[in-house]
Amino acid sequence: VKGGPATPQLRAALAELRLRARHHLGAARQLLATAAPAVVPALLPVALAGPTLARMERRGYDPFVPVAIAPWRRQWLIWRAARWPRRIFG
Repeated sequence: VKGGPATPQLRAALAELRLRARHHLGAARQLLATAAPAVVPALLPVALAGPTLARMERRGYDPFVPVAIAPWRRQWLIWRAARWPRRIFG
C-alpha cells in the first residue's frame, strides 16, 4: 500500500490493527503491576501509543498522512508517565 484512496477494506484492516494494539496495551497494563521498577524507563515511550491510536480513530483520519503529536505534548506525556507509571498505558 503506497498511496491512493483509503478503501473501505484498508480502513477495516487498520481498525482491526488498532483494536489489537489496544488489546495488547490492556494486557501490558495488567503486567505493569508486577514489573520491577527498573524496567519502567524502558516502557515510557509506550505512553505515546494511546494518544496516537486515538488520533487514528478520529473521523476523517487519512492513513496516508503521518499521525504527529506535537513535540511538547510528546515530552509532557512521557514526563507524566515517568512521574505516574500507571499512566504509561492510558
